[in-house]
Amino acid sequence: MVGFSAANGLLTNTGLTAGVTAIDLSTLDDDADIASYTGARTGLTSFSDYRSLINNPANWIAQDGTGDQSVDGNQPDVPFSATAFTADGGGGVAAPTVNLAVSAATGTEADRSVITVTATASSAVTGDQTIALGVSGTNITATDFSLSSATITIPNGQASGSVTFTVADDALVEGSETAVLTLSNPSTGIALGNVTTQNVEITDNDNASGILRKVGSATGTGAEIPAFDPGTIASLSSRARRSKSTASATLAA
Repeated sequence: MVGFSAANGLLTNTGLTAGVTAIDLSTLDDDADIASYTGARTGLTSFSDYRSLINNPANWIAQDGTGDQSVDGNQPDVPFSATAFTADGGGGVAAPTVNLAVSAATGTEADRSVITVTATASSAVTGDQTIALGVSGTNITATDFSLSSATITIPNGQASGSVTFTVADDALVEGSETAVLTLSNPSTGIALGNVTTQNVEITDNDNASGILRKVGSATGTGAEIPAFDPGTIASLSSRARRSKSTASATLAA
């Protein structure tokens, strides 16, 4: 650990990178002289799957004392464990399961609400893992919202990843709408959990005065089928006729 700098994540003059090819124990003991791995050595599919466990300081014990700390009676002492790491080659080790959460269940057009959408794995993943995020719902179309990305990425060694769902402020009178966010198509290192959908209720900020009310729906692909309230159109036509009659009477006078 000599020459380690947590600021840049490098071991000086070694080419090693903390969290990838070297373990940073500064959060366990900032001046550790001796350390020993205590985490799992069996039960994973491949040897590379152990990387996130080995790079987790919680799976180590360390001490910083005086004298020969390897035989002072305080763990860790020699001999260190000689138990070999084993991998079963895919014989039944379950991949981390991923569940969906949102930072808020409601949003408004007026505020153009920005909601954080998070996919959380049951344990740290090995290798970057991805999962698709879809948006559906009655009367929900692509003009009602924007996503920072339709794919959520959980980075190697981490247990979660996020994108943002932003409510759009359109000019249509729609009333309250509910967007349904759904996870699908997980990459090979993860699996869908029990909670794969979340609802976000969107509050409209438009009123019916002088504006056509949208009463259409969306197709299975999310394309909008436009339709407008006949009552609203009739009301507008009636006001137009009255305006025309008033203008004619004024000219005749």
